[in-house]
Amino acid sequence: MALLVQALNRMKVLTEGNVFEVTRTFCCALRECLKCKDNTISYKPYQSTEVGHFFKWTTRKESYFDKYQKQKSMTKTIKQKLIMPLNEMIFEFEGSIINFLKHKGRSLHQYNQISKKKESLMPNEVMIHVDFSENYSLKHAEETQAFHFGGSRQQICLHTVVIYFKSNGIVHSKSFCTLSQSLKHDVSAIWAHLQPILSYISEVHVADTLIFVSDSPATQYRNKTMFYFLANKLHHLYPKIKVCSWNYWESGHGKGAPDGVGGVTKRTADRLVAEGKDISSYEILLNSLQNNIKNITYFSIDDADINKISDLIKKDSIKPFVGTMQVHQVKVEDYTAGLLTFFRLSLFDVQSTSYFCGILDYSDEDNGYTQIEPEVSSDSDDDLPLSNLVCHKKKMQRIHYNGVYSDDEAGPSSKIYQHDLVPSNIIKDTYVLVEYKTKLTGYRYAAVVQNVLDDDEVLVMFLKVCKFQNMQAFRANDNDTSFVGYDQIIAILPPPNIFVKGNKTYYKFHNDVDVFECIPVNT
Repeated sequence: MALLVQALNRMKVLTEGNVFEVTRTFCCALRECLKCKDNTISYKPYQSTEVGHFFKWTTRKESYFDKYQKQKSMTKTIKQKLIMPLNEMIFEFEGSIINFLKHKGRSLHQYNQISKKKESLMPNEVMIHVDFSENYSLKHAEETQAFHFGGSRQQICLHTVVIYFKSNGIVHSKSFCTLSQSLKHDVSAIWAHLQPILSYISEVHVADTLIFVSDSPATQYRNKTMFYFLANKLHHLYPKIKVCSWNYWESGHGKGAPDGVGGVTKRTADRLVAEGKDISSYEILLNSLQNNIKNITYFSIDDADINKISDLIKKDSIKPFVGTMQVHQVKVEDYTAGLLTFFRLSLFDVQSTSYFCGILDYSDEDNGYTQIEPEVSSDSDDDLPLSNLVCHKKKMQRIHYNGVYSDDEAGPSSKIYQHDLVPSNIIKDTYVLVEYKTKLTGYRYAAVVQNVLDDDEVLVMFLKVCKFQNMQAFRANDNDTSFVGYDQIIAILPPPNIFVKGNKTYYKFHNDVDVFECIPVNT
């Protein structure tokens, strides 16, 4: 494809007299592209009986006894050595290539888009790159053994920020670091840490457009509470705002300038300790940093600041966005409309719906929210979230699966498995039945738990019915993950049989699973 692009660029500069050269260049490039498309990976000759090994990060459950001799289980992440025949290793390797290339493509796209936007900022725009630094542990120049190995060492939370703005045609930057004795990293803490930076921007700049950039941890920057705050509460902290976007780096690729701010901060504090100064309290640390580092502005955040932000959040009116883990850009283009638009990748200067994945309407906060999803125009839905198969219209019609609904459409079947449906039993790798309901639609999916968060949320990966032939066979949909509340989990399913065919993972349950979708039809 790169050769084809080069050929097309060359064709632009050729004159009309070079028709033969244009045709030859284009055909050569096209031929090379087609050859590349059909290429396969070549391997050295090997015997079918040969085995090999490789290492893979996996999770496994381990049992242990607590101090009351009660048996409990926990999930550990380990680096496991896998031994298998070489042909199976090749199958495993080639099956992971597509996902890796998609991951790399998203990473490059985000880097290019954010870098270009940083270089082309308008005078009314400010880019705010944020990140939590690792907590700093207070130190003494000399410490007793009991202090060194005990639990007496206090930690300080550091939130680092670098802002970019244009002045006199030149893009400038300024660094900040906020410190707090509270170790919270939730949405309330994030906006408490950002409040003094927003106040600084309001006093110094005329910006009405804020462009946030961060990594994408679901417990911090990319979750339903953050989306709610962007749509409904940000204007309380920054009254000038008209347009806002929050952009997420691809998972594992979120390092940047704020990490340098954190590194300078902690190295300076450690240097002072090495020179004989005790950094034994929060106040001493803050004063030492302010006196020794001139290019970074430091602010102090206390519990009252975090509680003040927390009081702004109406937790009962927050609902998750279906497809959160696919989101890499969130936009608010008009704060009077109350609409939050979600995109799979970031775009700034190009108006396109290519990466559009949904809208949350917060215009009537007291009456909840409405999720507006894109209509599906492709014949293949392999790369689309399950939620995108539901489009809102006035008239509704149920999809019928064998054995799910009765002939009179009285409702779904009663084959729901209620096996100890309590939060303590919902752990990683548990199979669950998730139900969504809105004013116009309702749908129920089988899913497998990927992670359990502290704020009453569970990250799940949805399973798709295989060709809608029966209600027992499903396949994994790695791209379709979302956060759900415990109240949306209506049953725990018994573990299925798992098998791999091609590059897909399939799940076969022993009984029918009660899944359904209510979708609209045209009137």
